[in-house]
Amino acid sequence: MGLTRAMRKALAGYKRWNIFTGDTVQVIGGRRDVGRQGKVVDVVRDKTNPGVIIEGLNIVKRAVPNQEVPNRRERRKKGIVLPPDEKNPPKFVTVEQPIHYSNVALLDPVTKQPCRVKWMSVEEDDGSVSRVRVSMGKQATRSIIELPPDMEEEEVKSKLLSKGPLDTEAADVFARTYVEGEIPDVCQRLDVRVRKLAERRAQQAAAQADGAQ
Repeated sequence: MGLTRAMRKALAGYKRWNIFTGDTVQVIGGRRDVGRQGKVVDVVRDKTNPGVIIEGLNIVKRAVPNQEVPNRRERRKKGIVLPPDEKNPPKFVTVEQPIHYSNVALLDPVTKQPCRVKWMSVEEDDGSVSRVRVSMGKQATRSIIELPPDMEEEEVKSKLLSKGPLDTEAADVFARTYVEGEIPDVCQRLDVRVRKLAERRAQQAAAQADGAQ
């Protein structure tokens, strides 16, 4: 059995992130809180299991040890004996669990309905070009979805594309590796090899022509 589309996407990982901390999204899939909207408080940027933590959604209870009463090991070590009526019940805290990245969607700024997102280039008044998110889909108005106001420009650029294992570092790309005098010498040797190869092919073609006659 071949890999499904979801499997291939999971193995490849997410290359572009459309949702950032501070965005308002809606849960469109999963087992809980479907149809509810909330603010993203954190984005789990895991390529194989990406998710978002939404304020007030997907809340679960977790048991944590009661720090006020020593546990059984400490009581044995210190020789503490608790009265029969005094127990050590755990404390329960509520935490927001991540929701899978594919189960949430951004909202169209006009209709407030979930939509798909497409990145487009827009020319600013000063002539510079910036990348913006545009709502797409049946219920979308193709409006620009503004980035969260507390995000810095450099932070946005660093999070739009995630670096893969085969990607080259930016510093290595712009590093100057050219040394004066090396390239002309290389080109000269290459030119000699090309000329010899052309002469050899011409001789072979002439020999084949003589044999055909």
